[in-house]
Amino acid sequence: MQWLVTKDGGAVGGFMEKAKACAYCGARLIVLRRPRENGETVESILERCRKLL
Repeated sequence: MQWLVTKDGGAVGGFMEKAKACAYCGARLIVLRRPRENGETVESILERCRKLL
């Protein structure tokens, strides 16, 4: 059995081409995705910087 491990790079990273190649060759595709970020807004970061200055 053949496997392809790749990150989910979207269109820029050629993800669809990789997925199609796996389907054509009968390989299994393992996709690594970045976990969802619960980041901060720009405003909250700026406010924190202002408090430090």
